[in-house]
Amino acid sequence: MLAKPNRLKDKAKFAEIYKQGKRYYSPYFLLFILRDNAVQEPIFGFVASKKIGSAVNRNRSKRLLREAIKAELPVLKGAFSAIIIASTKTPTAKLEDIKTYLQQAFRKASLYKQPEN
Repeated sequence: MLAKPNRLKDKAKFAEIYKQGKRYYSPYFLLFILRDNAVQEPIFGFVASKKIGSAVNRNRSKRLLREAIKAELPVLKGAFSAIIIASTKTPTAKLEDIKTYLQQAFRKASLYKQPEN
């Protein structure tokens, strides 16, 4: 489970991110990112539609995505909100594969903190 400050629950905010956010595609998820100076920490919402399959598969998909995000939180820059939509391949994916694609998407979006020298 993500910490409360990192969870996106507001329906209006979901709609705003869908409408204005930049998209990043992966075989395991679709990532929408909206730069948002109103937030201090990165905020994430997770979506797994019924196309994924049963409730077991949807919940597994969201758990895998949350776990991958938890590992990346300490090295991400603050001011952004994101939605991660699981794909049909997500429930059968390995956590390491999801982390790899997530890191690629974050690199493309330049969301990592700069290393301090």
